[in-house]
Amino acid sequence: MGIMYYTRLQRFWFFVYWLFLMVSFCLIGFWLVATAQGYRYNVEVGRWQKTGMIIASSNPRDATLDLGRQSYDLANTNRVANLLPGTYRVKISKAGYLPWEKTIQVEPGFVVSLDEVTLFFDQPIALTNSSDYEALLPFYNVPDNRLSVIDGELRRGTSLISRFVDPPTAVRLLSSDRHVVYLRDNQLRLIESDGSHDQLLYQGQALDPALLVLFENSLVGLRDQGELKVFQIR
Repeated sequence: MGIMYYTRLQRFWFFVYWLFLMVSFCLIGFWLVATAQGYRYNVEVGRWQKTGMIIASSNPRDATLDLGRQSYDLANTNRVANLLPGTYRVKISKAGYLPWEKTIQVEPGFVVSLDEVTLFFDQPIALTNSSDYEALLPFYNVPDNRLSVIDGELRRGTSLISRFVDPPTAVRLLSSDRHVVYLRDNQLRLIESDGSHDQLLYQGQALDPALLVLFENSLVGLRDQGELKVFQIR
């Protein structure tokens, strides 16, 4: 009797063991297939959801992309996959540069492209030989006909970039066509051509409100207290 009971008990645990293996195999298989198809389980809503992706690149290349609790080195990867749908605050940064931030919406099955995000020095580098550029001023200090400031509105052609209570006194479009540098309130500032990321580059003492020169894409000239200053901004 005792031997028969022991045998039945062995069979019972043997059945439980194999049932556990089969259930585990099915669950793991389902998880692997769902993940491979771009799905993740969202604990907050209690269901599986199709994920999205962020593709980003930066200049300089070795910047860091932050998504809240996670960071990614853009020098090693430009893709952040398997993101649950929702709103994310993206920050791209590098030591010595002004950070770039944007709120994005990740949709199921879609890719958010942050293409060639340009970072600028948080402290522009002043050239020691700026006086050498004096002779070039007549050739470079010409109005940028692509931009206009009318009634406090900064426009590129018919497209509105931004509105100002205290409008800029001089504006220039960088050669990338994605950023505008401008003078206002003794400040050299930078704004993206879609009106975002208005950032301070240089605080002057007595800037000439009419003199703003782009010698090259990264060299900006202005006159502060009568002295010509040329800055490398990225």
